[in-house]
Order: sequence, then C-alpha cells, then structure tokens
Amino acid sequence: MSDGLGLILVLQNLYAREINASIVSDWDDGFTVGLGNERDGIVASEHFEVDELPTIPEWLERKAREIYPEAFG
Repeated sequence: MSDGLGLILVLQNLYAREINASIVSDWDDGFTVGLGNERDGIVASEHFEVDELPTIPEWLERKAREIYPEAFG
C-alpha cells in the first residue's frame, strides 16, 4: 500500500479498531506520524521526510499490529 488510497484504507482500518493515529506536517521538515493521542498517551511516533510519504501506511499498519495485536486477532 504505497499510494494515497493505501493511507486512507489504513486510517479507516485503524479507526474501525478504535486505534488513534495522527499525521502532523511541518512544512519544512516532513511529517510526524503517531499512534495514540495526547489524552491517553502517544505509544509510537516516527518522523518521515517528504520523500518517505509512501512508507507511512506500512509503518502505521506494522506498528499498530505490534502494539495492539488483540485488535487484529
């Protein structure tokens, strides 16, 4: 899943499993992607350069499966 549709599907999948995720852009420094939220805690976070955008869906899916295996059982 390396295109925009892949990202949408991963985000929908996480949402359906009640897993919080975020993507924050820094216009001059890429993106920070995370699982969790500020209220309950960020459980994983990674910085991606703009040219690494296609790898974000795979990272989100992999990390979510590592951290929340019961949600994917």
